[in-house]
Amino acid sequence: MDVAIIVYLLDGSHVTIPATQDMLVRDLKAAIVARLCLKPLEAATCGFFQISAQGLDIFISEDTMLVDVYSPKNRLIKRLLFTLIVPDVSGVRSVVEDSKLRAKCSLPEYYSECSAVYRGMLIHHALDKIRRGHVLAHSDRFLEGASDLCCYFIAVKYGALILKLNQHIIPLEVSQDLKHTAWDPEALTESVMQGIYRDARSLLKYSSQDAILLDFLYCFSKLALYDSLSIPAMWIGDLVNKGGGQTVKMTDRPDAEKSIHCYLLLTREYICLASRDSMQIIKSVPVQSLRRLFYYSDYLSLYFSMPQGQELYLNLSVICTENCARLIETYYTISYHMLSRYRQTVEVTPGNW
Repeated sequence: MDVAIIVYLLDGSHVTIPATQDMLVRDLKAAIVARLCLKPLEAATCGFFQISAQGLDIFISEDTMLVDVYSPKNRLIKRLLFTLIVPDVSGVRSVVEDSKLRAKCSLPEYYSECSAVYRGMLIHHALDKIRRGHVLAHSDRFLEGASDLCCYFIAVKYGALILKLNQHIIPLEVSQDLKHTAWDPEALTESVMQGIYRDARSLLKYSSQDAILLDFLYCFSKLALYDSLSIPAMWIGDLVNKGGGQTVKMTDRPDAEKSIHCYLLLTREYICLASRDSMQIIKSVPVQSLRRLFYYSDYLSLYFSMPQGQELYLNLSVICTENCARLIETYYTISYHMLSRYRQTVEVTPGNW
């Protein structure tokens, strides 16, 4: 039986990759990666990978992040969304060669509870799972390399931010080094990074479930490293200013379609809206076009300055609106600068990929 692998890219295009169901799971992933290596995609630092087949078993690995599972009668019985990160072609090849690339044929129950999962977690699911005592991801080592400390710093900052905003039961005491460098990336020296790393390790002593907090921070370190984040949302319309102070609706959808279930996907280059049903990109805007972010009691509004003087607003209904706004602000103020430093380190020592 043939398996159709449809790769949806951030620019709205897609490619279809043929494969056979009797391929090993590792070989299936290799086929996906090989196709991307043949055609490097500058705009596709992240993509949705959809795999569909009758009777396909549920499986997951670190690089395949979206799976459709069909019954023998070709009825969709389960959909799990994941994300494949493609930092560059050499990085993609290393994914195939990575000995840690393992297919898991059984999923913990909490995976099936989520309609979408980013590396095993989404923000609002993550906090819920931590409270309920579930481990979100599994890491066999802590981040120990000097270059990894940059992204680990962001992990600690994100973790402290989210846990604080949601009044998590774990009290966090952040070191003076972390406070002084949180909004001043240039102050992050090697010795300061070591201090932050030690402080991050000390955070674990506050939790009776050390592995859970460790995995939580590990997830955010990966998020910071690859600069990608997915948030469930409801698209409630957009406005565009055509100049002269006249603001009009960009699209005139029927009332029944004005609210669309989607995901707000933040990546290194784009801010996207992805359909929750088809996983296709609805709208894609370059990150550098983002100018301001507003939040109200029930929705979030992102303001973009577009080419030719146009202004675009994306209005979204999200869970925990204020917290989501703060998270996005932190995401673009801290990780942008820190990732620049991280990439410089990687360029000096390519083996860190």
